[in-house]
Amino acid sequence: MTDEFSPLPFLPDDNDQETRATSSADGTRKLDQRTPQRGMPPVVNRPMINPPPPNMPPKQIPPPPPRQTGTHPRVGANQPPRTLPPPKKRGRARNRRDSGLYLPLWSLGLMVLVVIIIAGGIILLVIGLGGRNTTIPPAPPPVMVVNTLIPTNTPARQPLTPATPTIPAIFEPVVGVGQPNITFSLAGPTLMPIEISPTPMPLGVGATVVVVGVGQTQLNVRDSAGVIGTNILFRASEGDRFVIVGGPELVDNLTWWRIQNPNNPSQAGWAAGQYLQVIP
Repeated sequence: MTDEFSPLPFLPDDNDQETRATSSADGTRKLDQRTPQRGMPPVVNRPMINPPPPNMPPKQIPPPPPRQTGTHPRVGANQPPRTLPPPKKRGRARNRRDSGLYLPLWSLGLMVLVVIIIAGGIILLVIGLGGRNTTIPPAPPPVMVVNTLIPTNTPARQPLTPATPTIPAIFEPVVGVGQPNITFSLAGPTLMPIEISPTPMPLGVGATVVVVGVGQTQLNVRDSAGVIGTNILFRASEGDRFVIVGGPELVDNLTWWRIQNPNNPSQAGWAAGQYLQVIP
């Protein structure tokens, strides 16, 4: 039976082909099993396809079952539909318990207990620091000062008299008529008299100065202005007189003046101005 779907390929006759020279190796080499022998058609590897039988009706696909639109599934034609129980209603307490803002009663009680403990600790701390022992000092008694005028006996009518250099007798205070003699005196410590000191004269070159404010400690006279890095030439006692020959210079937060002994010109150096006072 000839296959109509895959016809055999056309093979030329070997007698019509040109002959080629064969070598000794061609007679001894192994033939390929896939090479067809001479005079036989080659075998083609193709899938086995069974042709459809004649006069066979096409296969029909059964229609899908009808969709169930009811609430309950259809179990059987003869069985009654099964009803589901109604959903259970959840109470308000259960809904609140499932809420994220719900707090159990034991947590509220614990919060109240913590607040009470903290308040008690604060009260005990205040009492321990002496909150009750602090006494308010008594207020001083009020002092009432009453200013009254001294009554004088004056006549109801005063006669018209010309002005005189002396006070008439009717205006003199009456002594011994129903009131004692009143005397005034000042009480308290006696104040020291105020001594007015002359205004000190400013320091300047050419002024005569005296050493003051050193007491038993003598004044250091240095070779240059300043405290750090200078040498002490000599020391001046309280009351020694000098003449200012140079300055001023502000070094180490002090004002320095160059002074010289009027009796010994070789005795000269720098001294702090706060220990020098100008004398007239």
